[in-house]
Amino acid sequence: MNSSFDWRKYNADRNKEAVKINKFNLSSNFNYSEKGIYNHIRDIYALSLTISKSKKKTKVLDYGGGLISQSNLINKITLKNYNFTIYNPYIKKKKENFLFNYSVVDSISHLNKKKFDLIYFGSCLQYIRDEELLTKLNFIAKSKFVLITHTPLSFDAKSFVLEKQKKQKNLSQKIYTYDFIIKKLLKNKFTLIFKSTNDFKYSGLQKKKKHIKSMNLLFKKN
Repeated sequence: MNSSFDWRKYNADRNKEAVKINKFNLSSNFNYSEKGIYNHIRDIYALSLTISKSKKKTKVLDYGGGLISQSNLINKITLKNYNFTIYNPYIKKKKENFLFNYSVVDSISHLNKKKFDLIYFGSCLQYIRDEELLTKLNFIAKSKFVLITHTPLSFDAKSFVLEKQKKQKNLSQKIYTYDFIIKKLLKNKFTLIFKSTNDFKYSGLQKKKKHIKSMNLLFKKN
């Protein structure tokens, strides 16, 4: 992650929002309405969870995510047959009545021993500077589905670029190429089965460029 940015405070704030959303959903028959792009993103996540559902407990990895990704799903789909693993070194498990099973881990070596039905990269790849690290995530090749949402990708440039984040002096986004995702992250072992674009104003980037698109992509293992 971008080391100069306070990710612990960011995740603490997001967890507070997750608690608020969860409390609303526990007292309602309908999901909490989030601002901006998030309703759209949560729907894609929910549908991807149903597509990846297995006959036994469905194992899901939220890589670099947090409680908020799961907190607004309970009035959309049934979550009792899902086990969520959240990989994030900047958060801790919350003592709240969340209606989903989850654990928090901070070790990639732990993940490499696991096999998941769905791996979810929700707006996190652009904050990982070390592309070599991403090429060594061995658990990806063992998974059945990979979902990437709210992530800017380059469909033209052959190399990575850094773009400044809007309204954040200490934060920038690393724009990976689509080829990198297919060949290096996914090792040419997955087929794209869904794609959509997001409005640029929600990308967090300062300057709009034709070859960079904020994407939602769902891949299935070949």
